Amino acid sequence: MNTIRRFCLLIIISAVFWCPLIDTQKVCAQSSAERHFYLDDLIYEHQYTPAKNSFIFQQLKRGDRKTLADLKGSGSIRHIWSTWARSFAQDSGTEPGKVRLRVFIDMESSPAIVGTIDELFKAAEKTGQCYVPEPSFNYEGAFNLYLPIYFQRGCRIEIESLDDLDEFYAQIDYRLTSRPESEARLISQQTSSGLELRYVGNNSPHFGRQSPPAGKLHLQSKQIVLPAGSTEFALKGPAILQELVFEGDRLNDLQLSISWDDETTSSVHAPLKYLFGGFDTVALRARPHELTCYFPMPFRKVARIKLENPTDIPRQVMVRYALKRSEGLPKNIYYFHALFHEENKTVGYRDFVALAARGEGHFVGINLFDSGHNHGGGDTALIDAETSTPLVLHGVAGEDYFSFAWHKTGRMHLLAGAPVHERRYRFHFENPYPFHSSLVFTFGIFAGLQPKSVAFWYQKNGPQPTEEWFAPSVTWKVFGPFDAGNMLPEKVDNRSYETEVAFAKPEQLSVRWEDASMFSGFLDLTHHYRHYLFTTKGTGFVAGACRIKALTYIYSPVAKRVETLIGHDDAVWLTVNDEKSVPLSAGAGFYPSLVKLNLHAGWNKLAVLIDNRENITWRWLGFSLSLRKEKGQPPNVKFSSNAEPSQSIGKNRQR
Repeated sequence: MNTIRRFCLLIIISAVFWCPLIDTQKVCAQSSAERHFYLDDLIYEHQYTPAKNSFIFQQLKRGDRKTLADLKGSGSIRHIWSTWARSFAQDSGTEPGKVRLRVFIDMESSPAIVGTIDELFKAAEKTGQCYVPEPSFNYEGAFNLYLPIYFQRGCRIEIESLDDLDEFYAQIDYRLTSRPESEARLISQQTSSGLELRYVGNNSPHFGRQSPPAGKLHLQSKQIVLPAGSTEFALKGPAILQELVFEGDRLNDLQLSISWDDETTSSVHAPLKYLFGGFDTVALRARPHELTCYFPMPFRKVARIKLENPTDIPRQVMVRYALKRSEGLPKNIYYFHALFHEENKTVGYRDFVALAARGEGHFVGINLFDSGHNHGGGDTALIDAETSTPLVLHGVAGEDYFSFAWHKTGRMHLLAGAPVHERRYRFHFENPYPFHSSLVFTFGIFAGLQPKSVAFWYQKNGPQPTEEWFAPSVTWKVFGPFDAGNMLPEKVDNRSYETEVAFAKPEQLSVRWEDASMFSGFLDLTHHYRHYLFTTKGTGFVAGACRIKALTYIYSPVAKRVETLIGHDDAVWLTVNDEKSVPLSAGAGFYPSLVKLNLHAGWNKLAVLIDNRENITWRWLGFSLSLRKEKGQPPNVKFSSNAEPSQSIGKNRQR
């Protein structure tokens, strides 16, 4: 009996000691493969157009159908997020079997994918890691699908409500390409064990058959005693910095800066506390006394790494790093960037600008802190105003961008997470946002907060691309939102006007002329007046059907016609000097319209009236403006939100 007991005890001890070790090895190998899958290509150019459709449908009835995407050409769906509520009064949340989703590929009349959303996400989950590292996840009613849906000639996605729903939400991240990415087609199929998802055709994703990079990384070490002030060390290239580790106590006190090659300013500049955020993701890992960055960081000549200690207490830090020597770095290699930004006190009507980058690259994600719940806020990416193809990618609301719903927090996974509302992250590794001249990433945040962020992106170093268009930063006078039936004031004044505008429901509000800032060619008015209604509540809404008028003044030394691009998704009326307006029709998403401004010598009044309606960029309200350059230089004009009283406007000024 004693022998048997000793044998059983030996088995138990072996299980206790060996099982965690085996599990840990499996997790480490898996994490290495995931990093290989998501991160390796970030240093190269991404040749596609990013896009995003976002919706909130209210008061859906049984049998109602809505279109979430109707795309032409080739590309792929990269992320579908959805949630719904049958009845808030019953606190029902996302009950299963309430919404059927159909995906039609390449103009076919029968759907390639069909099933209720919860069925499809369970089917994706059952594929395991065969196709992508994390094909789906559902966190308390927030459904996320990451299996790519390829199309060569088009894709239509529609939903059907199988019950009465108070609200249905969806966000779809996708890319459009100049040529098909893959012949693979994702299909659904009913089997005896339930709904299944699988690929047919060539070139489907095969994560499960990929192996991590061969060989274990060799970490070199550098011991640093960091007094008050800073210290810097250099790594020689050409190489790719594949892993950067900081070990020590109170690492959150330190700030990191890195510059690449001949840069005079840092490409990486952030406190370690916010750079890592306490998160455990595919790119960043925070453990007690150890912070690890897995972003690939190429450089040709030298990487200058600087650590700053703002306290009077010396710090002892061990820095470990892995370099992959690479003599053959591509000519147009993209460099890693990470930038910390904070705002002392938000005003509510102006979004928090987390990133304003100029040049050519791709945006890959953000850490966001101390932004409150900010429901009704949400993400906006304003891309390439200085090109002929400006873009707007706009989401639904605060937690939805981070792949959550219903005020939930607590989950962290490879691409998104929200341990608490004060600390959240979202990486776009499944679909980075390429930009060719500029990218501005903003987040709608209520008034009186002190948000902080770290934005992550890759970018070419060197001269910025020369574009044919000039996108100004201009102050506008803005009136609204107001009901279409209300009369507009004839001139800018200090009065308040009563109107009714639909938010979650029709709301009575007072509006007046206010200043608004066009930043790098984009005037984003989505949250401009929201704060007047919702400054103390933990929730808020973006205005629905309404109008807004914006005006500014352009000074030209001579009379001339200036070619102008107006980017918009709503119907717009453009007027110069109160003459006949030029109508620009609404489209299925954001697109540019070419118009010619007839400017007189002197000051000219430019007015833009926007008729905001539901669109695939959920309730986004604004426009972009760029002017054709003259002989490669910005046109000889200047802007002001107020023309001086002594100066005549338009055709009355003839000198």
